[in-house]
Amino acid sequence: LICFGLLLFLGTFLVFFLEKPDKVSDSEKEKAKITKKELIHNILDINIIFLFVISLFIFTAFAATFFYIKGYGIKHNMINPGWFFTISIFMEIGVRIFFNSYFDKVNKISFLGFSMLLMAVSYFTLAMFFNWIMFLFVAVLFGLGIGVAMPLINSLVFDFSEPKLRGFNSNIGVEMFQGG
Repeated sequence: LICFGLLLFLGTFLVFFLEKPDKVSDSEKEKAKITKKELIHNILDINIIFLFVISLFIFTAFAATFFYIKGYGIKHNMINPGWFFTISIFMEIGVRIFFNSYFDKVNKISFLGFSMLLMAVSYFTLAMFFNWIMFLFVAVLFGLGIGVAMPLINSLVFDFSEPKLRGFNSNIGVEMFQGG
């Protein structure tokens, strides 16, 4: 905890290196305000609702994995179950680095469905079979799935959102992480 506190304390100094944002005129601020009608229309948009629910499902599944993988690994006599997260995170980052530009060229909805299926299969596989190789293979599948799903969800939220509501919806998307 002390290390994380120090990390955040050191990170605080980065704030002082940020450039001051451009000043926005009062008329621009007024145009940017979201009306109640716009907010209600946005909240009732089925595409936005579904994307938020999908995010919530992913983050809930991830949270469960985070809390239970150590016990699962110990139950199956693994020396270090943390390798699951090491591999899945590397896969997640790798997908984003090497395939980021590809995400704009594919059918985002179909590819999101594929990535969700990949994550579901990884969980089913982990629940039904166990050995060290399968455990690592599932980490790869899970990392690929979440590495594809999250950028696509964020992109689709942006695509489906009215320009004025993109920032708002992005913030609500972040809250889905907290919900999970």
